[in-house]
Amino acid sequence: MNRLIACGFAVMLFGPLMIAGCGPSVSQQRDQAIGAFRTNHFDEARSGFDQIIAHGPDAESYYYLGRIYHIEAQYSKAIINYQNCLTADPSYASAKMWLKRALEDFPAGRTLLFIPMPDEQTAKP
Repeated sequence: MNRLIACGFAVMLFGPLMIAGCGPSVSQQRDQAIGAFRTNHFDEARSGFDQIIAHGPDAESYYYLGRIYHIEAQYSKAIINYQNCLTADPSYASAKMWLKRALEDFPAGRTLLFIPMPDEQTAKP
């Protein structure tokens, strides 16, 4: 009850500013973004997943960003996001499958810039 009153008071004082603990949880944000993805609202989904990732790596968000970019035929971005997903969770089977497909779908004759794999990202010179 006290938290509810505090959140309401903070919203009245600070208007649209996001107050820690008063906004939707990461789980709620993820559910909303997945819902947007499933209804083909890719801009809304991308925005939601980007907001989640801004707070720290999230395998599922990277996976869905990869799927969005793959659907949009932005294969380089899809590949990067699938790899980020696998960096966060190396056992994410769907990301492995879709990464393979994105690499196969990448247009012949185009150059894929070097994208470090997870073990190469952590290696120090």
